[in-house]
Amino acid sequence: MHVSVTLSIQEVFYVSICKILELHEVGVSLRSIAMITQHSWQKVTEIIELAKRKGVKIPLEEEMTDPWLEDFLYPKKKQETNGRHLMDFEYIHRELAKPNVTLTLLHNEYVNEAHNSGKIPYAYRTFTDHHRDYEYCG
Repeated sequence: MHVSVTLSIQEVFYVSICKILELHEVGVSLRSIAMITQHSWQKVTEIIELAKRKGVKIPLEEEMTDPWLEDFLYPKKKQETNGRHLMDFEYIHRELAKPNVTLTLLHNEYVNEAHNSGKIPYAYRTFTDHHRDYEYCG
């Protein structure tokens, strides 16, 4: 299948996650998507696999803009850019499977780690919101 794709100058500098997913959906090869978007095929594959793992499907919902998708697919990146202490979602998930472990206990542990590393911790509500999003999508 041959698909003709034209990108504006702005799109050449910033190719959206949406564009990568849409090209993949219509059957464009990974190599072609990489060439069109000026990304490595590894990055294209990473985006497609993350989207698949987190249940992102084409056509995208209206609220699924590129900034939304970037935050959704790469939550740690957003945490890093705002000076907050990163949450280890896999660790939290494993610990919650143990008896007598609660989100409150894990949040207290997280706050102590943040203070010890000189970073800003998330408030309990935000911590639980991020955890819920991870559980829902991860």
